[in-house]
Amino acid sequence: MLQTAPASLVVENVRTRGELEKLLPPWRELVAAGASGTVLENDPDHVAAALATTAAYEPLLVVARQAERLVGVAPCYVHQARFQLELSVWKLRSLAVRLLKTFGDHFVLAADVDQIAVLDALVDGIAAEGAHYDLIQFYNLACDEPLWRRADERFARGGPLRAVLASPRIDTVHQLLLPADHEAYLQALNPSTRKNLRRTTRRLFEEGRAEVFRAQSPDDVPRLLELLDRLAPHTWQGRTYGAVPRATPDRVEYYRRLAEHGWLRAYVLLLAGEPIAYELGCQYDGVYWGQEHGFDQRHAERGPGSIMIHLAIEDLYRERTPRVLDFGLGDAGYKRSFGNRQHAAASLYLVPRGRWRHLLALQRALNGASAGARGLLVRLKLDRLVRRFLKHQG
Repeated sequence: MLQTAPASLVVENVRTRGELEKLLPPWRELVAAGASGTVLENDPDHVAAALATTAAYEPLLVVARQAERLVGVAPCYVHQARFQLELSVWKLRSLAVRLLKTFGDHFVLAADVDQIAVLDALVDGIAAEGAHYDLIQFYNLACDEPLWRRADERFARGGPLRAVLASPRIDTVHQLLLPADHEAYLQALNPSTRKNLRRTTRRLFEEGRAEVFRAQSPDDVPRLLELLDRLAPHTWQGRTYGAVPRATPDRVEYYRRLAEHGWLRAYVLLLAGEPIAYELGCQYDGVYWGQEHGFDQRHAERGPGSIMIHLAIEDLYRERTPRVLDFGLGDAGYKRSFGNRQHAAASLYLVPRGRWRHLLALQRALNGASAGARGLLVRLKLDRLVRRFLKHQG
């Protein structure tokens, strides 16, 4: 579908994989010319790989052209998901929802154009496709990004779309701006953190049975995913949400493609041949994106999670050292310990008129009630007791 937009912009919605193939060459040229907003997930070759290996994703990309020149891309997809209406740890209802999500939560914009005009045109192009989705979701949207500011300016009140936080509050992204060398990095750590890392790492390897599997090449992918499948049931994530199989043909092909581009950089810590921790990430344009991290809770007393991150950072200094390690959205303690800078970010919905606005308003009210109850428990010094009770109930 074509439509005109301000400043002589023409907006086009790309809905098929065949149309995507035709878009890839000019999109690569746009990225090579220094477009803003390009990160790993919205790189054209990553988007192509994700769509080619995930049948459940329906492509919905919005592009803007000026005098036939590509000047903006909003790379999105639609997929069926579940919206959980919940109060604290209790799930009240699960609802089917068609989510339109962005790859990378950035739009790719030419550097030499009116970026606000292009940004608005892309958002309007997405809004015009409202029949194909229920909610637009941005995950890990930095609060200092133009997209966040425009969402706040245009959709804070009323209109066909309304901006609503998907989480109870603004969250944090922690990053590590890597010092000049590994020794400088170690010296920058808190002394107690540095001492504990050296002690626990030495103790684990002195047993003579610890090793690190590093996955970077396409041939490494099957073993990487097989190890993650063995580890998943024993991680916090697996125990809480259930372990989803990784070593499936589509996931193998997806990570093979990442490895072929030189992006995959993942690690598994093994003890006596068994995986006990992992760091799954990719490196792109000088940034290491830590996508997932986990460890076997049965070995928690050994500190495998921290040891894994410590060893992964050490390896980053061996070759192709990135400028930045991005730990992703969330204020976990290990991210604060290893990071040295941070910025505010959040998950955000753009919600069309209709029942979903009411459901999200209800969820915000439930979040407020949960936060109020939690605050009361803290004041009464009952919060730890309740957490232990809920943990044993699970």
